[in-house]
Amino acid sequence: DGLGLPVPKFVEDPLAHGQAALEGVAEMPEAAGDETQGLVARARKRLEDARADIADDEANTLFLQGVAAQRKGTREALQNACNRYEQAVAKQSRFPEALYNWGTALGDIGELVTAEDPEAARGYYEQAGEKYQQALEIKPDKHEALNNWGIALGDLAGLVAEEDAEAARQYYEQAGEKYQQALEIKPDKHEALYNWGIALDDLARLVAAKEPEAVRGYYEDACEKYEQA
Repeated sequence: DGLGLPVPKFVEDPLAHGQAALEGVAEMPEAAGDETQGLVARARKRLEDARADIADDEANTLFLQGVAAQRKGTREALQNACNRYEQAVAKQSRFPEALYNWGTALGDIGELVTAEDPEAARGYYEQAGEKYQQALEIKPDKHEALNNWGIALGDLAGLVAEEDAEAARQYYEQAGEKYQQALEIKPDKHEALYNWGIALDDLARLVAAKEPEAVRGYYEDACEKYEQA
């Protein structure tokens, strides 16, 4: 390269070179024999496996870069983390950890912008929920995603409570469902019990004016969750 000479294809992209070579062999007539065809098939399988391994390595690298950025906690760093997780998922679509972390980063951004831009925060919390759902579609027993999804729903409820009490109530109830699902997977998940108690407390305050008879029940349920936690 320092001499200005062209880089041979097999050096620049050995997998692509191997694939092209196999394409030529694959076009041989059937008379070439089953043994040759079998060798070609096995070689192609090895190439495909090698490509998959490279994609996995690249996805893991991007994931770790996302984790490092997310730890910084600033809005810019969190957005950078989201970008890295997105790139990781593009390399490896079945990557529940990347999707989960993507959701937590979106939720963290939502918290940062809530005071200055509630509407933007709402969008981030909704996107976080989508990522948790996608992670659970790949790994249904990922209780952490259910717990954090519940938190995001509770945050959404808090954002809309003043303008739409009914929507807020639905969000709190949905949050409770997520905590319950998390506990079905991991019965000793104390965070889910505690967060469920918070959601019930908030729900009690939300309905206090219009449904005073329901308030006591919600508070009692909240206390029960706290005791269990």
